[in-house]
Amino acid sequence: MSIKTILFHLTNDDRLEARLEVALNVALKQNAHINGVYTVTPATPPTSFMGYIPPEFVERTRSLEQENAGLSSIKLQEMAEKIGVSVSVFKEEGYAPEILNKHALTSDLVVIGQVDPDDDNTAHFQYLADELV
Repeated sequence: MSIKTILFHLTNDDRLEARLEVALNVALKQNAHINGVYTVTPATPPTSFMGYIPPEFVERTRSLEQENAGLSSIKLQEMAEKIGVSVSVFKEEGYAPEILNKHALTSDLVVIGQVDPDDDNTAHFQYLADELV
C-alpha cells in the first residue's frame, strides 16, 4: 500500500518540529501530500461563583489560538517548501477527535503528537489517540 495523503495534527507544543520532520520525510519518500489541521478548542472560560465571565478572557483565548495556528501553519509550509512536499493547511474550531476523524477518512496515515500531561499546551489532547482509534 502506498501512502498518498498524510493527515498531520498541527499543535503549538515544543515537539512540533520533530513530528513535522518525520511526517515530511515519509511524505517525501512516498510522494505524498500532507494535510495539516489545527484544531481550535472552543473557548469555554471557567465561571466564577458569581457566574461572570470577562469578555477579555474569551477574546484573549481566541487571539492566542489564532496566533498559534498561524505559527504552526507557517512552520509546516516553510519546512515542506524546503524539501518540495505539497501541503494544505486547515484550521477548524471544535472537538479535536471529531475534526481529525473527519479528515482521517480521506487519509492514508495520521500523525499526532505524544502528549505530556504536564504541558499545558497539549494536556487537552491526552486521550486523542484513544479517541481516534
